[in-house]
Parts: sequence; structure tokens; C-alpha cells
Amino acid sequence: MSQELINSLNAGDIIEILLPGHHHWAIYVGDGNIVHITGTIVGAGDDSVHGNSVVVEKSTLDAEAKCGEIKVNNLYNGDVMPIPKDEVVRSALQIVGESKPYGTCCRNFVLELKYGSANLDIIIRNLMPIPVELTVAAAKGVKNIRFNY
Repeated sequence: MSQELINSLNAGDIIEILLPGHHHWAIYVGDGNIVHITGTIVGAGDDSVHGNSVVVEKSTLDAEAKCGEIKVNNLYNGDVMPIPKDEVVRSALQIVGESKPYGTCCRNFVLELKYGSANLDIIIRNLMPIPVELTVAAAKGVKNIRFNY
């Protein structure tokens, strides 16, 4: 991994590691290190979770990235106010060594650290404006309406 890439990362960033069949998520804590969860991967793609022996671990980004592509993916910056970066890093480092429940999703793990909630997809979806057609249909008492979005 290039020093240039590591120098472009900011402590508290969400790092997405694109591995074959799985995207692994971590919090960058500085000096080339990440905090992430480990454990056997169950499932594939967006539906994958970590199986047995899920533990929060601090390791080098280089060791975890292996041959995968690395990118900063702070996901909801602009939509949701992130927790201050120093607090994200402090919280991540404090839980190193803790066990997490079977089936913990590494994406949700980092979302909880960065934004304080793992269910942001649902929250963001609920904040989207209601289409005018649906509002009018509801006012008229229409029960079955279809939209082609």
C-alpha cells in the first residue's frame, strides 16, 4: 500500500475494503491502523455478516486490505451529522478486544461509531419527501396506488 494513500486518510474516516465477494468496513484510527470486527464471513455482498468469534480488533490497513481496493466511504456525510472524528477514534480504540454478537455486520459496526446509529438506511429513507401523487391519493382515500420509480 502506498504511503501517499495512507497520507490521504483522516483519522475517523470510514474505510471500505473491496474484497472478492465481500466489502469489509473499518474505522481509520491513524498511523496506518484500522479498528474493525473480525470473524468468519457468512453470506456474500451486502447481505454478509461476521459469524462466530466476532471480536473488535485493531490492525494495520495494509494487513487487512490484502489484494483488495481501498476507499474512503464516509457514506452519509452531508445527510447525517457525524460524530467528531477524535471521538470516533477514541470510541473505536476503547472497544478493541470486545466481543460482538454472532451475525454482526461490519458496515453497521462502523456506522454506529461514525454516526451513532447503525440503521441509517432506514432513517434516511424515512426522511425522503413523500411524492405529491401519494399525498393527493391519500387525501382522496385511494388505497391501492402504484408508482414506477
